Amino acid sequence: MDNEAPETPEQTTEQPAAIVYADGSFAENWRESLPDGVKDFGPIKTVPDFNTLVQNYVGQEKVIGSYKRQIGLDKVAVPTEASGKEEWDAFYKAGGRPDKPEEYGLKRPDDFPEEMFSEDRAREAFSKMHEMGISKRQAEGIWQWYHQNIAKDLQGAQQTQEMAAEEIKGKVLEEWGNAYEANVHIGNVGAAKAMDGQSEDYKERLLQKINADPDLIKYSYLLGKQFVESPGAPQVRTAQSTPEQIEEQITTLMQHPAFGEKMHPEHEIIMKKIQGLYKQKHNVR
Repeated sequence: MDNEAPETPEQTTEQPAAIVYADGSFAENWRESLPDGVKDFGPIKTVPDFNTLVQNYVGQEKVIGSYKRQIGLDKVAVPTEASGKEEWDAFYKAGGRPDKPEEYGLKRPDDFPEEMFSEDRAREAFSKMHEMGISKRQAEGIWQWYHQNIAKDLQGAQQTQEMAAEEIKGKVLEEWGNAYEANVHIGNVGAAKAMDGQSEDYKERLLQKINADPDLIKYSYLLGKQFVESPGAPQVRTAQSTPEQIEEQITTLMQHPAFGEKMHPEHEIIMKKIQGLYKQKHNVR
């Protein structure tokens, strides 16, 4: 029996443990067999069984496929940094970019000031959006957002300007008192004289601008004052006085001998004049 060959142990191949059972349930700790970065992915932790995993995958693919078909990406490859212009153009077109910049078809919004809108700048914007591959829908959103913000800034600037003008007007009113209207009239007379020979439309526009700006009102008054005081100039009613002038008149009257003596024949006249001046001084518009 010495010639008998020695027995060799039977070689067996160890099969990996199954992570999915026949009923579709997962084995315990099944995620440990997944690659790093996947096994700890949040949605993976919530999948209860294999069937649910497959259903989720199919559902996501349907959604992604529908979106790709909607924008044309099911027929166009997504370009990379190495892609040429033709590939990018095909991709942009599939995404909704028009063939030419002018085909965006965007106009000046009705509520946007015409004087603030530039056709040349609009064309530049369309060219830039087309170059960047902006779709028509995206361009409409950008266009609306841009002009709304510009209009808001303009409105804020106008309100600030109006507040500043009211503040200046208040100072002019304080300085001129009840002579304000007369001084404005003097300024308008001088402005009208300077505009001799101009069209009525031009005169009206300019006077509206002058009378809306307290600084211009005062400036036109200074010019008009020189005109109305020049020889041969038409007579302009300037009888109203400034608060300072009224105060000077009161001081002069109070220095009259009749002011301090009740028995003086002119005492009552002087007092009535002073009372009238005080009333006039405090009746500032």
